Order: sequence, then structure tokens, then C-alpha cells
Amino acid sequence: MGKDFEFKGVFPYATKDNNVEKDKKSPKSCFNPCEQIRSMLKRGQIIGEDEEPNQMIERVAKELANVELSFGNSEVDVRKMEKEIISHIDDLKIIFSTPILTNAGRYVEKPLSACVVPSIDFRESLNKIKKVINTYHQESMGTGFNLNDTEDPVKVLNMLNKFAVEGASSGLENRPVGNIAILTINHPRIKEFILAKKNSKKEWKFNISIDVTEDFFESLRLGKDFALKDGTILNSQETFDLISESAYSNGEPGLVFMDRVERDNPTPNVGHYSSVAPCAEVGLVPGETCQFGYLNLGAFVTNEEVDLEGIKKATELLVRSLDNAMEISISKYEIKNSSGVMKAKRKIGVGVCGVADLLAKLQLSYDSEEGRSTCKDIVALINFTSKKTSVELGKERGSFTGLSGSRYMEKPGFIEEKYQGLNSHFVSSSAWEDLAENIRQNGKLRNCSTISLPPTGRSGKIISASTGIEPFFNLTLNNEVHPELLKLLKTEMEGEELKKSIVHILKNGSCQDLNISQKIKDIFKTAVEIDPMEHVKMVGALQECVDESISKTINFSSTTTVEEIKKIYLAAHGAGLKGVAIYVNHHSKRQPVQLKEE
Repeated sequence: MGKDFEFKGVFPYATKDNNVEKDKKSPKSCFNPCEQIRSMLKRGQIIGEDEEPNQMIERVAKELANVELSFGNSEVDVRKMEKEIISHIDDLKIIFSTPILTNAGRYVEKPLSACVVPSIDFRESLNKIKKVINTYHQESMGTGFNLNDTEDPVKVLNMLNKFAVEGASSGLENRPVGNIAILTINHPRIKEFILAKKNSKKEWKFNISIDVTEDFFESLRLGKDFALKDGTILNSQETFDLISESAYSNGEPGLVFMDRVERDNPTPNVGHYSSVAPCAEVGLVPGETCQFGYLNLGAFVTNEEVDLEGIKKATELLVRSLDNAMEISISKYEIKNSSGVMKAKRKIGVGVCGVADLLAKLQLSYDSEEGRSTCKDIVALINFTSKKTSVELGKERGSFTGLSGSRYMEKPGFIEEKYQGLNSHFVSSSAWEDLAENIRQNGKLRNCSTISLPPTGRSGKIISASTGIEPFFNLTLNNEVHPELLKLLKTEMEGEELKKSIVHILKNGSCQDLNISQKIKDIFKTAVEIDPMEHVKMVGALQECVDESISKTINFSSTTTVEEIKKIYLAAHGAGLKGVAIYVNHHSKRQPVQLKEE
């Protein structure tokens, strides 16, 4: 067994001098974002009416760190962890999902979870179903539903959407929450569901996705008809065309490959995934919720060098903090089956933002092999570090209760099967093998899953980071030209020419029409300027490094065709993705608003 896995049994923030009284004082944050971000925090009710952004950071850090007291750590040591959380956020290196930022230390009755798959029997009364949905929305959680067991999924979808719209309009939500409904492609009424939102004039609070099975793709590949579960025969190509045409027209339905989501379920002994979070970044069993926190990768680059030790330290801090967030949440679920599932799994999601910023600072293009390889290496390191930290937490606090019957205890188990063949530059195959063996021998792992890649829409913006793993959507940051682009522009122009270039970028959000080097143009391609196939390649590279799934939009120019969308769908499946969502530029009037939210 590798030396790396020796557990020292020491709280990482323990001080050598517990008599230092000043360390007992709560540290202060110097977080002072621009007015644009302050306004967003106010509008989204992430901060209270009389609360400053730095005070939000202080209350969140204090609430998360105080959990350590219940595990026997001293107040002095706890204040040191609190200081670490604050300093990492002040340095724009980490941020938590908005439910944690909104609720922690502020709403004592609310959990800190971002999303849930409600446990609902659609045969129950409408009032009971409505109450369940409203309860989770009131607790700031987005919801995911599987409609496979419903006779009329479109009718149920409309009902769910009605409840969500009414709840939002009545002030039930203190943050805008996302919702998703999925239906497997073998359902007898699949065609109706595909077209459920076509030409709809109503307000929508639900996105829809089709669970496309491996059997369907095989039928499509062979040019064969496809049998629905009631025996009805459909033409697989015509059905695929219908999905593609609908997505081209209004952005939906998305595709989810639940066969693959379930394949990577490490705890089928606890339950099988029934649906996904609203942005499809994580599979969930009925009643299951998840907490998210993010590393801003761009903040770990100095002079074109990545601070790997800093990334490891920040990952360790996030894992511990998110486990503490779960500890806070477990007793606060109004619907108690969520508490039971979370004790059995203790799933957390360490994610990333600032990928586009990272690549810009390294002067790598998003659509390059080197860019993808760099991101893959870093995410693999984050994953490995998160699981090593979870092992240590398991020895310190105890494991999730479902560990004994999970795939981690098999040989070969979940880790070997999924990660040993990664061949990343920062984590060797033998390190993954040692980690897996350590878990089997000691029976210690705190969290069943540790890494997921949500979109980070608002959370990333708070720390001025690019969104999730997305490329740049435009080249401005807080109404100014992105600083990395400005730095490179200054190496090629000055004076009036520079001023005109800045004005052009602020107006158009692009630099492709400027008289600058191709290198700069390549580094700063926006999402719609990158070939859709390159988007797929990035997701495919990172999917190998992630327990769960990835929320990522495949962007198309306004000149795209339905045939091009079909090609991307097939490529996404071939590249090992667990789902795919598309967006055709300038089609926003025909598309529902998709909240880029955790």
C-alpha cells in the first residue's frame, strides 16, 4: 500500500499552541465585489437586506467550520478552518453553491442542498404531490423527475410545471430553482413528450430530456425499428429525427443516457438512479440530495504555471466543508426520507469553474488537444485528492452507511474499473489502485461520490470566474474586456488602435474580426465560435475523470442545420458522454430559459 495513504489522524487545521486566545476570534473577510455582483447577490436574495458580501462569507465560513466542534475539535482549531475558508474565497479560489451561500448561518430551518429527486408516487393526491414539490422549492432545491411510470407523461409534466410556476409567483422560492423531467425513449407516448413544449406559449419552469437507451442507439446504428414497452414499433431514424428537429427549433428535449449514469452508480445496494439534477450533472435515487462547492481553476495560475499543491489544499478544504454542509443538512429535511438516503450515501460534489480563465492564462485554446489534456489532468488530480480526503474523513468520522455493500468493496471495484486506466500526468494507475485497496482493507470512505461538474452560473460569477467547464460566452468580465485578453492585446497594439479594439470587443463580445495574431484569436474563441465537435471532445475528456456527469451546453451558430445537430448527438454518444444539451445561437426567443444554476 502506498505511503500516500497513511492516515495521520490529525485535524488539518490543528494549532500547536491552543493557548493563543486571538485564534478564538472569528476571522474577517475582505471580500468586496464590484457593484454588478453586489446587485446580483441582492436580487437573488443570496445576501440579506442589511448584509454586506463580506458578511455573507463570514457567516457561511463560521457555520461550516463550527460543525467541527461536534467532532471534538477545539474552538481554536475550528477558527483556523474558518479562516482558511474565508481566505480561499477572498482569494477567489473557491466558492460554494448558492443554497449554501444563501442558507448557511441564516435560515436555521433550511438544509444546504442544491437539488433533489423527490420520492413521489404519481397515483397520490395532487395536493400531496404539490406539497412535496413546494417543500423542496421552499428549501431552495431544484427538482428532477422520472415520468416512466405515468400513463400520460405530458399531462403530468404540465401539472408539475403548473405547481412550480404557481410556487414561484407566490414568492415560495428565495432563489430561482431549476426543474427537469425525463422520459425513457421506450415509453408508449414518447412522441408526445418530445413535442410537449413545441409552440407552447405558457411559462415554463421545467426543462425536459429524453433518456435514450443503448438499445435505441443500437437500433439506430443498424437501421432497425425500435419496440416500445407496450409492443408498439417505431422507426428509430424517424424518432431520432423528431428529437433533433425539436431541439433545433426550441432547444429541447435534451438527451440523458441513464444506462451510463447508472453504470457509474457506486452504490446500487442503496438504490438505483431514477432521475438527474436539473442540469443533469448528477444521478440521484429517490429522496437523494447533493451539496456542491467549486474550485476556480483560473485562480491557481501564476506566470503560466499551475499551483498543483494549492489545488490539492483547496480540494481538501472543499471536501471537509461539504461534508460539514451535509452534517448541517441531514437533520433539517422536512421530508425525512432525504435524511435517510443522505446518511446511507453522503454524496458531495466538488466541481470546478474558471476553466476558460485557466486556459487563457496558460495561453492554450479550448479546442486544442493540449487544452483538453491539461484540464483532464487537473480534474483527475482533484478527483483523486477528494477521495483521499474522504478516506481520511471516514477514518476520523465514520463511513457512509452504504459502503459495506457498495462497489468500492468489490475487487476490482468502482475505482479500478473507472479510474485506473486514466493515464493522467498527475495521478498514476498504481495510486488509484492503492487508494482502492486502502478502502477495501480499512472499510473507510466518508462519501460515496465526491466529484461532479455542475454549471456554476451564479456561483462562478460571484468570484468573477468563467462558467463551469464552458468556454467564454463573451470576452467581457464585469463590463470590461477580459484582463487576460487585454494583456495580450497590449503586446500587439497601443494607443488609438488599442482603444478601438476594446470598443469593438465590448460591443461585439468577440475578437475574431480584429487585426491581431491568430494565436490570440484561437485562445479567445467564444462558445459559438468553437466547432461543436470540439465542445464534445472537451466533455468526453473530462467525463473520464468524474464520478457523476457533466453539465455542458453544446453551442451552435445560427447557421447550423438539423443534420449537424444529429451528428453531434451521435458523436456525444460515441465519446462516452452521459447526456447532451444544445443551444443554437440567436434562437433564444424560441427556447426556454435554462437556469445555469447549481
